[in-house]
Amino acid sequence: TATLSKSCSLSVDTASLGNFVPSSSGISSTSSNINVLCTRTTTYTITADGFRRNTCGRREIGLNGSINGADFLLYNIYTDNAYTKMLSYPTCGGVTISGTGTGLVNNHSIYLKMDNNQFIKPGSYSDNTPITVSF
Repeated sequence: TATLSKSCSLSVDTASLGNFVPSSSGISSTSSNINVLCTRTTTYTITADGFRRNTCGRREIGLNGSINGADFLLYNIYTDNAYTKMLSYPTCGGVTISGTGTGLVNNHSIYLKMDNNQFIKPGSYSDNTPITVSF
């Protein structure tokens, strides 16, 4: 006999907003992929956390990767390229990504957006957003 349990694994392609140039209007944006591999017929849900200062909808890219520093850029992650569906927990007013495993990798596009009207200290800004697959 053989037993196959439900399983899923997740990877996220690195995303970069490039060289940020503050201005009084406009946005900086990019896209990436969340890649999910689940056993066939396994239903799954993808959520993103990473909100700072206990505020729903507030993601921060910190200077030198700082989590709670004074220097940061505000951004968010969306499931649509119109930037209307924020990837988060529904309790934070966002949406999740759902799917069903096929035994092959399912790719889900995500979109990052940052308003340019942010005048901050020069330096390298980065963040690691926890993205989770539940099944």
